[in-house]
Amino acid sequence: MPAPQPRNGLGVAAMVLGIVGTVLSLAVTLFRLSWLPAVLALICKNVVWTGAPS
Repeated sequence: MPAPQPRNGLGVAAMVLGIVGTVLSLAVTLFRLSWLPAVLALICKNVVWTGAPS
């Protein structure tokens, strides 16, 4: 049986959360909520860059 391919799920999650944070920051009424997905994206990015398994 071949070895499983490595996945990049946290990288994709960081990208999606970054996009959501950007879109929320553009909407004037939702501007105050844009920090949450942006912070979560940074956390996911840092976990991926440190080489933690996804």
